Amino acid sequence: MTYRSITRYAILTLVLAVFSTACKQEWLEVKPQGELTTGNFFQEEDHAVWATNAVYSMLRDWNVHAFNYIGMTDIVSDDTDKGSLINDAIFLGDIDNFTLDAGHQSPAGIWNGYYQSIYRANVAIENIPNIPK
Repeated sequence: MTYRSITRYAILTLVLAVFSTACKQEWLEVKPQGELTTGNFFQEEDHAVWATNAVYSMLRDWNVHAFNYIGMTDIVSDDTDKGSLINDAIFLGDIDNFTLDAGHQSPAGIWNGYYQSIYRANVAIENIPNIPK
C-alpha cells in the first residue's frame, strides 16, 4: 500500500465514524444514573428522611459551630481570649481586639450557615408532603 491509499482509508474511516455517531439523538441525551437531582429527589419515603437529616446536619456545619461561632460568642464577650500565635486565625484576633468591620468573615459565615439551614428546611417542608405514598 502506498502512503496515498493509507491516507484515503484513514480519511474515509474518520468520515464514516463521524457520520455514523453524529446522527443518533439518544447518544446526546443520556440521563444521569445514580445521581440525585431536583427532578428525581423527593420521590421516595427515604428522601424525606435524607432531607430532614440534611437540615439537622447543618447544626454541625463549620460555619455554624466552629471558629466563627466561638469568636462571635465567647471571644467577643471576653469569656475567653484568642490565644495561640499571632498569625494563627487572624480573623479571631480581629474579634478579640474589636477591629472587625461589616464585611468580616465571622458574622458572615455564621449567618450564611444559618440561612443555608433555613433554606434546606424550607425545601423539605415544601416537598415532603408531595412524596407519593
